[in-house]
Amino acid sequence: MKSVYQVNFSDYINFSYNNVICDTNEIINICNINYTIYPEILKYKMKEILNNKCVFTFSMPAYNYEGVILDLPNEKRKEDIIIFSRCGGGNGYELFKELKINLNLKNECKARYNLLIKPYLSIQIRNTDYKCDYETLYIVFKISNETKVFLKFRIL
Repeated sequence: MKSVYQVNFSDYINFSYNNVICDTNEIINICNINYTIYPEILKYKMKEILNNKCVFTFSMPAYNYEGVILDLPNEKRKEDIIIFSRCGGGNGYELFKELKINLNLKNECKARYNLLIKPYLSIQIRNTDYKCDYETLYIVFKISNETKVFLKFRIL
């Protein structure tokens, strides 16, 4: 079983916190024993969630399941598993500070970086909910720079 992205996140990242588990296999093992879950509406749904058979809908600011918002609780919870799903906004920087990139991913990034023709300019363009004229932006950067231009697009 994999995430919706068809990867096991623990192959690429881990967290500084000992109580955050992103290894799909470890989550499956936990789900094979008796566990508690928040929100309670998802109590018997973990296998469906892990198999991408549980349908979540999006409404700002978070995903929900049958009208129950999958946000972090405001109070300390006793449940073994907390389901949280959010898109955009928030203070993601705090979470990213706690990510640890695994050595195999670092090595892959270094290898790919070494293949690039240098110097180069890398630009990430957001063209999802905020639209921009990225074609013109590309041309302007290509003409005004002697460097190779790489663009990363996020287009829905």
